[in-house]
Amino acid sequence: MAFHIILEYFISVDQGIVPDHSVIAVLNVLSDLIVSQFLLLVSFQFISSVACVATRLTILIQNIKELLPLNEGEVREVQLNGAKEAFVLRNIALLHDKLLDAVDEINEVFSKEMIALFLLSTAIEVLVSYFVVKVSMLEILPIVKTWILINLMIWSVLLVLPCIISIYISDKATNESRRLLNHVERYSSSYRDESALLKLDFLLNKLRCQPIILSCGMFNINWSFALSMSGAIITYIIILTQFENNV
Repeated sequence: MAFHIILEYFISVDQGIVPDHSVIAVLNVLSDLIVSQFLLLVSFQFISSVACVATRLTILIQNIKELLPLNEGEVREVQLNGAKEAFVLRNIALLHDKLLDAVDEINEVFSKEMIALFLLSTAIEVLVSYFVVKVSMLEILPIVKTWILINLMIWSVLLVLPCIISIYISDKATNESRRLLNHVERYSSSYRDESALLKLDFLLNKLRCQPIILSCGMFNINWSFALSMSGAIITYIIILTQFENNV
């Protein structure tokens, strides 16, 4: 990679040391680690940001539950606390707007990085799966074969695990947004106080029109996206295998 080439040039030219194969191998490992650490750092920042959104949506759901401690089908007559509950519902709507702004910023900041991470992970998984099959068929020393397979699996895990966690936490945030909408819809018919009912309808319309969705480019980050990635990996592996057989 470019990083270890620059280091090699710096060692050989500026310090007058000609690097041997062991030094070059070490620089290769260091460059790979730096790339993986960068991707892990980006994915960790994305996961942390989305996790904050998901936890705050959970808190809003708990507030709705405490505000409306009803079973489905029951009707609550609001007489004395209608103004107070309308105030709470208004604050929940404002907090939901802030979460929407936060999600828009997350999508804007991390969109390119997450696209690169998902594309690189897909390509690496295709190559790793292909080379695992090829290496397992080679007649080489078992310890060498094992070492190669371990390195391939480490690279695979380093790239796939952040993607899986990112998809999981993004899908969780979207599901929490749906849960909040379901709770508001469930209890929207339980009010008889006009001021609280107006605020509840206002919140309900906002939740329906502005759902919280994490995305990278044109794709929403959820388990459907993960299935699409898996399908792409399998397709490219089949293409590589057929191309090799034809050659």
